[in-house]
Amino acid sequence: MVAMLLCQSAPAAVDAAPWTQVLDRGAGNGVADLRSRVAPAQWPVVGQLAGGLPQAVAVKGSYAYVAAEGALTIIDVSSPAHPAQVGYCDTPGYAVSVAVAGGYAYLACSEAGLGGLRVINVSNPAAPVEVGSCYTPGPPAGVAVTGGYAYVADNDAGLRVIDVSNPAVPVEVGSCYTPGYAAGVAVAGGYAYVAGGSSGLLVINVSNPAAPTGVGSCDTPGTAYRALFMRARIARRMHALQA
Repeated sequence: MVAMLLCQSAPAAVDAAPWTQVLDRGAGNGVADLRSRVAPAQWPVVGQLAGGLPQAVAVKGSYAYVAAEGALTIIDVSSPAHPAQVGYCDTPGYAVSVAVAGGYAYLACSEAGLGGLRVINVSNPAAPVEVGSCYTPGPPAGVAVTGGYAYVADNDAGLRVIDVSNPAVPVEVGSCYTPGYAAGVAVAGGYAYVAGGSSGLLVINVSNPAAPTGVGSCDTPGTAYRALFMRARIARRMHALQA
């Protein structure tokens, strides 16, 4: 397993699941067929659902959960060639990132006075409903969820750790200053990997969620703004995603 930042330069052929959800702010949501094992620019789009300004997507089971403008949109992708919207939930802030775990979608919403983490019950994908929220000083830019905690990349407010063991009452329990700004986050093995803008990749020990501590960093060419934690086989070559 490896922590990675993505880059705009095209990687080599991939080894991944046969389908992936693709966001295009001009054309909506699409489903790409990866089985041809070619560079991303050549992935054939097999299905598409237009509308909105999608910012981020998470896939769980047969559903794609899309953070788009001021809402969470749920799309049935059981038939990749015919994606269909099945659910929709307005959010007070501008949804920029989403993670899904345990029947809940966790949205990072970025807007003055309304920013923070929004928790939406998606156990019935056709009728998602917000059940809780937690303000962050952010504005937030990314979110990851694991082990009963949500980790929010909160721009110039660093990394915020929120206890979501009770989704209706999420509570911040820890935070960690990051140089630059925290733009994206992935979590695995007791560490949070934060895309830190001009500061590159930042590694934070979150084994004690109440006291997250920076333990390492790696400079990246350009500006890092998304972090992923992936199996090494998924891509043979990835670098920093540059703005």
